[in-house]
Amino acid sequence: MLNSEQKLTEIIKNQKGSILVFSILILSILTSISLAISAILLPKLRIANDAPNSAVAISAADSGLEWCLYLSRGKPTPEPLPPPSFEDGGSVVVYYPLDSTNIATCVSSESPMSHRAVGSYSGVTRSLEIEETGPPLPPPFTSATGGTITYADSSGLNPRSSPPYSGGYTIHTFTSDGTFTPNGSGNVEVLVVAGGGGGGNSDGTNSTIGGGGGAGGMVEKASHTVTAQDYSVTVGAGGPSFTNGGDSVFDGITAIGGGHGATYGSFSGGSGGGLEGCGGATVGGATTQGNSGGGIGYGFKGGDSANTGLPCATSGGGGAGGAGVNVSGSIAGMGGAGRANSISGVSVTYAGGGGSGYSNWGVAAGAGGSGGGGNGGTSGSPAGVAGTANRGAGGGGAGNMDPPSPGGAGGSGIVIIRYLTP
Repeated sequence: MLNSEQKLTEIIKNQKGSILVFSILILSILTSISLAISAILLPKLRIANDAPNSAVAISAADSGLEWCLYLSRGKPTPEPLPPPSFEDGGSVVVYYPLDSTNIATCVSSESPMSHRAVGSYSGVTRSLEIEETGPPLPPPFTSATGGTITYADSSGLNPRSSPPYSGGYTIHTFTSDGTFTPNGSGNVEVLVVAGGGGGGNSDGTNSTIGGGGGAGGMVEKASHTVTAQDYSVTVGAGGPSFTNGGDSVFDGITAIGGGHGATYGSFSGGSGGGLEGCGGATVGGATTQGNSGGGIGYGFKGGDSANTGLPCATSGGGGAGGAGVNVSGSIAGMGGAGRANSISGVSVTYAGGGGSGYSNWGVAAGAGGSGGGGNGGTSGSPAGVAGTANRGAGGGGAGNMDPPSPGGAGGSGIVIIRYLTP
């Protein structure tokens, strides 16, 4: 019995050492697992904690690149644009080129773009890069020549000959053919108005009387890209009696000359000409002005008539803002309304249609449309009145009186180019 107890005691003594070893092994495993979990979780917790700061740092870097893009395109004119600043303590530094520690100026000479912006906030730093491929962009233009130059304020109003307004507009007005020459690339706003058509003529007592001349077509374009070169500018002439107006053209933007007033038939143009009295035609001249060179075109048809017998009233020429007024019984048609535009710094109405002529049979002459349209001829002055020069207005139709009388000449066109003063 004693021997059995002694053996049991010896076995228990031997197992105490094994338990100790096993316990140490278990603790080592648990410690390793804990350290591994900590190694995984702690960086993630740090990242999660830095996320708001990281977002601010990225925003700072993005602001730096946007500032750099703005400067490199020559946009902040005429005053320089300071680097971005942040009230919450963020900061940004832009470097050029990408792998350099040279602080960028972001002017147009740093082209093609290869910039790195480093934003910082609360110890967190984030970097963004921009790299431009292809040939360098041409420099933005800082001046241009051609036409008569005036200046408007930042609202595009209050024009003056000098000096330029800070942050305002430079305006080049062409009332005759010329050349527009910018010294670099950029965008300009353009208005192109063609010459107005002449009014229809008359052959004297008891003859047909003249319809009003159609206004020149009108094209507006809010943004047109130019580069450093010479651009020919063509300003359409107003058409003489019974003659269409001339086209006006700038860099692929074409305004079509107005159709002349009728002595017989009907005649199309930028805006269509009005009908003659007692000539048999019933539909006024069509407009042929459409959109051109990316700009929006404006032009309307001449007035209609169902009047093929006495008292032979005539219809007005179309304008850029409305069709010529139709004949209504013994009432002669007025010229179609023009269209207003403020590119010159003041609101000006261009391209009014010409009014129709007076008849021996008691029909009053039609008035010219707003925008310079010429009035029709009257009993005391049978020749049609000319359309206003450099408005592209139609001439008035001639009245039916001896001696034979001409229609009024159409008004010449105009081309105006405007851009932010560099």
